[in-house]
This record gives sequence, C-alpha cells and structure tokens, in this order.
Amino acid sequence: MQTSVHLFRDGHQLTALSMADPSLTLVCDDAAFGLLLAEGAHEDSIRDRFYLDNVTHLQCVNGVCSYSEFASVALYRGDEFWVACETECGRYLPKPSKIPYRVAFISYAEFKRLRNLRAEGLDSPILDFARDLFERLPGGYTPRPRGRSERQDYVGGENADAALILPVANLCQAWPRPFRSKALAVESAIIALPLAAVAEGLANGKVTFSWSQIRSWLTPPPSNPMWIWGPGNTELELPLGVLVPAFFAIAKPTVSPEP
Repeated sequence: MQTSVHLFRDGHQLTALSMADPSLTLVCDDAAFGLLLAEGAHEDSIRDRFYLDNVTHLQCVNGVCSYSEFASVALYRGDEFWVACETECGRYLPKPSKIPYRVAFISYAEFKRLRNLRAEGLDSPILDFARDLFERLPGGYTPRPRGRSERQDYVGGENADAALILPVANLCQAWPRPFRSKALAVESAIIALPLAAVAEGLANGKVTFSWSQIRSWLTPPPSNPMWIWGPGNTELELPLGVLVPAFFAIAKPTVSPEP
C-alpha cells in the first residue's frame, strides 16, 4: 500500500507480515540514534498505517542514551515523508523520514536478549546489534559510523532568521479553553514562528512556547487588550500534525560535522 514501510527478515525484503514476530526499526540516524524495539506488529489497511506493538524507544544523543516505553507506535506516510507517532498521546518521534521506515524482524531469542540488555543498562551491545542488522539490508542502506561524520541540521544556516507562518486557529485547538477562546476570537490571526525554535522542538518530539512568546510572534502585533490576558509563562503545546508538514515544506538542511 502507499504508506507501507519496508519489511525485512534475515537481510531479505518481505512482502508478507508475521504479526507475532518482534522487530527493530531505525527512526533517526543523524544528530541522534533512535531505535524502536517492538514485540509485535500489525497493519491497518483502511487507514494505511503500520503499527508496532509493545515498543521500547531507545534514543542516543551526544553519547547519552534514554528509553521510553509505548504500547503502540504508528508508522505512516504524511504528504512527503514518513512519521512515527506514539498512538496513546499522539506524540511524534524525531525525526520524520524522507524514505519509508525499514522494519527488520528478529527472532524472539534476539528480542529477549535485547530486552535483558536494556534492563541491565547496557546500551553499547544494543547499538552494535542494530548497526550490524541494518548494514545487512539491501539497497545500500548503512547507518552512520560512530566517529566524525556529516549530519543534517535544521538550526542555523538559511533557517536562522526564517519564520514559519501559520494561522493561529490551526494551532490552538488543544490549548486550555481560556487561551483557545482568546485565540479564536481574533479573526484571521497569523503567527510567525521562528523556524530554528520549531526545529529544536521537533528534534525533541514536542513543540511548546509560552503565551508571552506566542503573543510576541503575532503578525501584525495585537492591539486588542484581550491578547494580553493570561499568565505570560503558561506553556502551550503546538500540534505536530500541523507543524511537521509545514516545517519540512520550507526548511533547508545544513550540513555540519559531528563533534
């Protein structure tokens, strides 16, 4: 189907899915190393989504590894890229991919060993196993080495002073009611979000700004005193489903060396 991920077993691409099998999926391999270890999987052909079940998300940034546990993660295609979304809270995992995600099935014994390594806090053997696994996949896909390499960033370069222009009405639907009401009361309000600030939030899987920041980015600046209402330090989350496609439609990656 159009949004299908690519499935592999023993280095060979599959056309059918065994839902009971555990798997590894590489979701980020530039500024960070992100890995999804799943106990099972299933497809939703109606919504064109592929689901990983009972998932451990391993993310390593600057040599520091952290783990998150999810009941389910959906992999699917947006307008021009693939995204990984934790289904319970609707949180997107960094970063969207320009190519379909590759899901490599592993044996239950390998899955159990990786879970035991995670329980013991042993990150290096997990990363070594993942690199060896994905390097064997066809199509010339090779995860980046551990040493110095080039990586793509969306902070700096041509994006340093750029802004993401969006209607406020598209961003405020999940805000607390008082803030949402104030936002919707100002007809056709537009906000200019600093692209670099949005990029930093997307890298962490969550974009939030304070009410005072949001007010300061309105274009043109609000003259109605209703916009001054409310604690300025209140953090408001912006929907990734709106931000992600808009961001990647205009953001240009810059290449910088790994430290």
